[in-house]
Amino acid sequence: MSLQAIKDAIASKKMICPKCAQDVLDTRKKLVEAYYGHGEYAGQGGLSVFLPGRELRDTQKEARGKNPAGRMALMTEPGKFAEVNKDATSRNAMLSKLETQLREVRPRTLIFLSTGVQGVEKETKAIEDAASAFTKAGTDEDRKKAFDVLHKAAENMEKVDHFDKLRRKTAVELRVNSAQEYSSQLVGNGKSGWSRFRVELRDGTR
Repeated sequence: MSLQAIKDAIASKKMICPKCAQDVLDTRKKLVEAYYGHGEYAGQGGLSVFLPGRELRDTQKEARGKNPAGRMALMTEPGKFAEVNKDATSRNAMLSKLETQLREVRPRTLIFLSTGVQGVEKETKAIEDAASAFTKAGTDEDRKKAFDVLHKAAENMEKVDHFDKLRRKTAVELRVNSAQEYSSQLVGNGKSGWSRFRVELRDGTR
């Protein structure tokens, strides 16, 4: 009614009823509880939403780095060959890190404690053979070939059921932790209109 009264006043060129104008403003506040404008949009009314074009946190890559198979695959990515092959020291450092990861994978029993992963003997040997070929290579070309084989062998180990399930589980946990951390940083625990809108948008309830 107040909005219609304002429209009628404008049409008849009469003075707008102050109470009607205030009613409209009060109603607008109920519709838009908080305002956010950024940059060139700062002067615009309403609610502006800027969504990222990609994930701000790569939880899949982080999850890969939480288990030995994933760490070996990440450290032997093709783009890292130049850095690894810089000199003998850097090559030996990579091989040392690789051996550390393999020790976590190889099954062994220490008194009453069993460690390692069962059922990955073939994948483990493939990595060991590729690492040996990398060590023995006399040219950069041969080292690059061995490095690529090493990476492929590590990726194959990642696909083993044990590591695949572990990666998926860790990725879910990382996403949940990210969401909880994000929520805890919202002003007033997400009680303001804008914060609540972002929470609902993230949780799929909006």
